[in-house]
This record gives sequence, structure tokens and C-alpha cells, in this order.
Amino acid sequence: MNWIRVFYFDTSAIVKYYVKEKGSDVVQRIVGGSIGKSRNVSVTSQTTLYEAPKVLKKKWKLPQGHVQKIDEKSYRQKLFVFRRSAEQVFRPIDFKRQIRKKPYSYRKIMQRHKIQECDARHVVCVLNYLANLQGPSRPIIVSSDKKHILGVFGKEGYQVFDPEKQTIRYLEKMLGCNFD
Repeated sequence: MNWIRVFYFDTSAIVKYYVKEKGSDVVQRIVGGSIGKSRNVSVTSQTTLYEAPKVLKKKWKLPQGHVQKIDEKSYRQKLFVFRRSAEQVFRPIDFKRQIRKKPYSYRKIMQRHKIQECDARHVVCVLNYLANLQGPSRPIIVSSDKKHILGVFGKEGYQVFDPEKQTIRYLEKMLGCNFD
């Protein structure tokens, strides 16, 4: 039986798809592959698609010699590719249309995890979307943001995957099947 495996990518993971840095190879494999008999679907939020170009710009503006610095030409090329491809590679979630039940409240998430309101609103939109998905597999959260994403989603019971610290082999073991 074939089904869809949903991977939610936050800003840190999406940037790894466009900029070669630690964890980029893992993100590329997740986006381009399948796991066992499931097909991968990469989703994100409109907020994340808005934030990613800002992160690319920060990498360009880093001081000379910084490990993650990119030059202006590279920044402009990556920004161009991002703008042309991001919504095809990472399907943006339409929170208003795709959420029927809303089990999470941003105020409760703010209090429970001690995060700012803007972060809590974003996290709650994603949590409510993920709670509405049907199917045999739970979504995987892909992020390198330890505090806001990995911490909150992990504590809320979702499987989280950090491409900077974990490998495809780890993901295969976590899911109990092989990555194609």
C-alpha cells in the first residue's frame, strides 16, 4: 500500500535546500526521495516562505571569513532560484482552508513553552494543520532550530529531525524503512 509521508520544513531547513551548509545533503535527499512505499511531500508555511529570503540575506551580510557567509553573486542567484521554485518544492499550507479542528491555542503554547507570541502563533498554525492530517504516518518536523521548533514540536509529541545532527540512516531507523 502506498501513502504519503509529510515532512514539515521550517526556515532553517528550507535554507539548507538552497545553500550548501551542514545538513544540506540530508535535506536534499528528503525533498527528492521516498521512504519505503511512501511518497514524500514537503510542506511549509507562508510565514516560513517569507522568512527564508531574509535568512539568505543575513548569510550574505555576515562578516568576511564567517563559515556560513555567501557572496553577493551567490546570494542573488540563490534568491532568484528560491523565488522561482520554493512554492513548487515546499508546498505552502493554506491554514484557513485546510484546518477543520483546532486543538491548539497560541496562548497555551506561549505559556507552556515560554516563547514569544509571534513564534507561538506560527507554531500553533502548524500544529493545528498537522493535527488535521489523515493517514497511517505522523508528519516529521525538519528543523535545526533547537529552541522554537525542535523543542516545541518534540514536547508536543511530534517526531523531529535535525539535519545538522542526524543522518539519513537515523531517519530510516526512526521510521523503520529504507530511504530511496
